[in-house]
Amino acid sequence: MPRRWLITGGTGFVGRRLAGWLIERGEEVLVAARRRESLVPGAQTVPWPDVASPSPVAARFALLVHLAAWTDITTCAARPMDALAVNGGGAGHAVDLASRAGARIVYMSTLGVYGQPRYLPVDEDHPTDPLSAYAASKLAGERITLARATALGVSWAIIRSFNVYGPGQTGDRLVPRILEQARQSNTVRLHDLSSTRDFIYIDDLCEAILRVGISSEQDVFNAGTGVETSAAGMVSLIGDVLGRPLEPVLVSSAAASAITRSQASVARLRDRLGWVPATPLRTGLERTVARAVAARPVAWSVA
Repeated sequence: MPRRWLITGGTGFVGRRLAGWLIERGEEVLVAARRRESLVPGAQTVPWPDVASPSPVAARFALLVHLAAWTDITTCAARPMDALAVNGGGAGHAVDLASRAGARIVYMSTLGVYGQPRYLPVDEDHPTDPLSAYAASKLAGERITLARATALGVSWAIIRSFNVYGPGQTGDRLVPRILEQARQSNTVRLHDLSSTRDFIYIDDLCEAILRVGISSEQDVFNAGTGVETSAAGMVSLIGDVLGRPLEPVLVSSAAASAITRSQASVARLRDRLGWVPATPLRTGLERTVARAVAARPVAWSVA
C-alpha cells in the first residue's frame, strides 16, 4: 500500500522533484502551497498560504517533509526577524500539523548551520556556528522541531543537506549560475573560485529523504557525498561536459561570511540506513546540462 506524504515548499526545486520522484515510486503525495492549483503531475495540492502562520491543512498523511523556507541569503540578511518567523516559526507550525495528522516529520536543514568547518569531513557532531541570518534561522528551525516534536510526542528527523544540484535548478546557485553564463560565453565570472562545496545530485537527496522518512530514527543526518569540488573545478567540469573550455574569472572577493570549505561525512546515514550517494558528479552534470541545452538548444552556440 502506498504511503501518503505531505511536502511543504513544493514549488521549490527540491520539493518539485521530491514529489515527482516519490510518485514515480508509487507513493501518494500532497503538496502544501500558497495556491491550490496543481504544481506536480499526480500530486494533490492543499493550500497553506503562509508557513509563518498555523496550517489550515486538514488532510491525513503519514509523513511530512518540511522544505518550505526563505532560502535567499540576501533577503534573510535584510529581514532577519521575518526569516526567523518563516524558517524557525514555520517549523513549529509544521510539527503541530504533523501531530494533528499522527504523522512523522522530516525537517530539511542546511550545511550552513555548521559555519566554517573546524575539521573535515564535517559530521553531525560538529559544533553549529551559523554565519548568516539564513543559516541561523534554519538552526532555530531545527531546535524548534526537536523541542516541539518532543513535547507533542511526534516522531522526527532532521536532514542537513549539502549543496544539491540537478536538472531544472534555477536561481542563485553555483551550477545554474555557471550554465547561464556558459550559454552566451566561454568566460564564467564568479565572486569566488577557490571555496569548495560538496555537491549532491537531487535524486540522491530524494533517496536519502525517503530512507530517513520511512525509518524510525530520531536524529540528525548529513546528506552529501564526501567529495569537495571548488568553484573553479566546477567550471572546468561543466566545460568538459559541454565539450568546450570555460575560463573562470574572479570578479570580486567572496563575502566575509562565506564558508570556504565544505565536505560532508555521511557515515551515519550509510551505517544506519544503508544510504550512499549513487550519482557521480560527472554523471549528474551530464544530466543537468542535457536538460538545460534541450530547453534552449539554439542559445548554446558559442564561438
